[in-house]
Amino acid sequence: MKPLFTLTETAPATAPTGQSFALSRSRHLPTQRLGKHMIRPENATEILANLPQPGHVLHTVVKGDFILTDLITQIARQSGQCPRLTLGTLSMNPENARELAKLRDEELIGGITLVLSDFFFRTSRDAVEECFQILPAPSTRWIKCRSHVKIALIPTADDAYVLHGSANLRSSANLENLTIENDRQLLEWHASWVSELNTL
Repeated sequence: MKPLFTLTETAPATAPTGQSFALSRSRHLPTQRLGKHMIRPENATEILANLPQPGHVLHTVVKGDFILTDLITQIARQSGQCPRLTLGTLSMNPENARELAKLRDEELIGGITLVLSDFFFRTSRDAVEECFQILPAPSTRWIKCRSHVKIALIPTADDAYVLHGSANLRSSANLENLTIENDRQLLEWHASWVSELNTL
């Protein structure tokens, strides 16, 4: 039977600045029937009440007052200790960094990996410097590259949440789509390509 979906890693013709990926390789995930749920939540609390069980996926459309960092921190507090929180975003702000630092200080997360766009580094230098001070290395792994990835990986003992969609960590005045999957194999695949990126 043909796999439900295929995840493929391919070395791009032009890799992101300063980055190199491993040789192309494909991984076929076993066929599975995912439990799907679709909601249009009013707030993060409604999303928390509908977090997917392992092997299930939640699709949402959220309003412009939504702040992804708030949801991520609440998932971390609800789900138990996370050894490493991995986030990809076009941009962030110092308030986002302070919320993440609280999770670290409360020992709800171990390390943090941040994949940020070079656009953010070029256009928001003051915010970058302040975020560096709030989330210093080596407990935070900072990655800068030509990236438009919006993703959050939240592994715990019982769950493996992968959040992906259009939202950055900070708020916007736009509708945003957000998908949450509870899939450890998918999480490990994303963590693998992130591990190949160069740390600042």
